Amino acid sequence: MSIFFNERNTTNAMSTANLQRLQGVSPSFTDDGRQVVQIDDMVFMVSDLALYGFSGPKWTDGKVYYTYDANVTGANKARFLAACAEWSNVANLEFIERTTQANYIHLQSDAGNSSYIGMIGGPQRMKIYNWAWKFIIAHEIGHALGLSHEQSRSDRDTYVSINWGNIIPGKEHNFEKDVTTNYNAYDFASILHYGQYAFSNNNQTTIEAQPGYEDQEQYMGNRQYMTSLDAAGMAAHYGVR
Repeated sequence: MSIFFNERNTTNAMSTANLQRLQGVSPSFTDDGRQVVQIDDMVFMVSDLALYGFSGPKWTDGKVYYTYDANVTGANKARFLAACAEWSNVANLEFIERTTQANYIHLQSDAGNSSYIGMIGGPQRMKIYNWAWKFIIAHEIGHALGLSHEQSRSDRDTYVSINWGNIIPGKEHNFEKDVTTNYNAYDFASILHYGQYAFSNNNQTTIEAQPGYEDQEQYMGNRQYMTSLDAAGMAAHYGVR
């Protein structure tokens, strides 16, 4: 399995209290009253953290159902499906417009991009702002399939350093390191990796490559293409079609 799922050992998954302490995140609630925490564009079900850690449950049989909000245009529906195809082309995944299925993604246009992690059960919102960027949409779909951010994996300090003083106050929790099981090499070019200036408060870098990896800095924040490790990780997680 590729590192991009950064799957958490269930025995080491953080409790809600530890999550709040380590990452400064205050829980909120879904429309049906379930407790969630949001870290940047990722939304986690608190009830799932102890069982699945930070990757969330998989979609049953690789079938991902979706529906559109009324504010999603025909052009943006086509863009969403093109981004879905990036994942279904490399793994045993099928994206199907919902009829009566209980578990599904409700896609909507919004002022930002965000997604729940994994299949949470019932309807789950995916919000998209950058419709013109196929791999930003693919990034959010990746979250819905179980992906978390690359630079938060447990061994990231070997590859990158975080410049905490350059981060916008109150946004530090987006850079906290997680307890992970890592299956492959760190990938600076993953579509799940932050850019060097993410959440910068002073136009200085918030993420830098460690000595020996400086040539990889140019790939951080890639939203132009899917890497071979992105593809391999999804195929390992859901199987090959």
